[in-house]
Amino acid sequence: MLPNNDLVKDPRRLQFFLLADVIFVILLISIIVRQIVLILVRRRKSYDESRLYIKFVNLFAAMALGPAIGLVIITSLFFNLELRTWYGDAVRDAVVNSNIVARNYENEIQAEIVSDTQLIMREILKVSQNNEVNIQSIRTALSEFINLRTISSIYIFNTEGNIYLSLKDPDNKNFSVPSNEIFKIVNQNRVYIFQLNKNSITAYKKINFLNDVYMQVNRNLNTNIWDHISATKEAFEIYTMKEEESSGIQITYSMIFVLFSICFILVAILIGFNLASNLSKPITNLIKSANKISEGNFDAKVSEADQFQEIKVLLSSYNKMISEIENKQNELISKSQEDEEKRIFIEAILSLLTIGVISLDKNFNMYY
Repeated sequence: MLPNNDLVKDPRRLQFFLLADVIFVILLISIIVRQIVLILVRRRKSYDESRLYIKFVNLFAAMALGPAIGLVIITSLFFNLELRTWYGDAVRDAVVNSNIVARNYENEIQAEIVSDTQLIMREILKVSQNNEVNIQSIRTALSEFINLRTISSIYIFNTEGNIYLSLKDPDNKNFSVPSNEIFKIVNQNRVYIFQLNKNSITAYKKINFLNDVYMQVNRNLNTNIWDHISATKEAFEIYTMKEEESSGIQITYSMIFVLFSICFILVAILIGFNLASNLSKPITNLIKSANKISEGNFDAKVSEADQFQEIKVLLSSYNKMISEIENKQNELISKSQEDEEKRIFIEAILSLLTIGVISLDKNFNMYY
């Protein structure tokens, strides 16, 4: 959100994030639509199963949506506050005032080097006679002058680039021949100022009272201060440009934030779907199994594989219960079959007898 932030500098990155958010939202919506379609399909197949699943979805979606919406509201407040902060009066005044200080310092440096060129011309004028260049006299005069000023080097030269005199730079490392455009400017009795390198500022000036003679004056700069001055000017230019575009940037950022918030909420809903599915599936399997067992199919046991340990224990206990019920039923059936076989056997014996049979109890009393 900083005005000098790379995202703000390059609108294409904002567009990329916006497009990515749109694609992600579409993907999440398609997944949720698919889940809703599956719910409708389940509802047709099994009303009870779908109703249970929907209840779990509503429960866990509500649990996930609560914190998600709260977080979205809080972050939106901070988002709006940050926009107001960076494009508010306080920040703007600080940036503008910093730029004014930087400009004043830069103008002061330029004024000093212009003053240096005028003083140098005055010294040269003192020792020049009949518009002739006396190199030795000029060297002596400027040597005393340069020691009193913060000048790093002085060059006296002609339009061909031939150097008549060089002070404090015997190898002429910092000398640069002006271009034709610069010669046109200085021939109009103007001073041309530019930054030769990171550590110095340079001025060109034509010596009007001498034929085809020019000077180059180099002045050292405080590198740390000048770096801050340059950074301040650049920040001001960026801030001014982005302030004009701030409404568009705010709209773009707002769209990105809204889409991100929607993504966050949709993810919360998907979490609700996932939790609902994980919980409703084993319960639904229990219901199906119980229905089949009620019809006498004791092979309808449920799978004990589940990600929740507690549900695994429940499913395992359920299967053990089914096994116990099946064993007890088998025992009952076996006992019933034995009793039925005895009854049939006794009836068969009785049917073969031709005489009466009297039944006595242990006290030898007859009973029917």
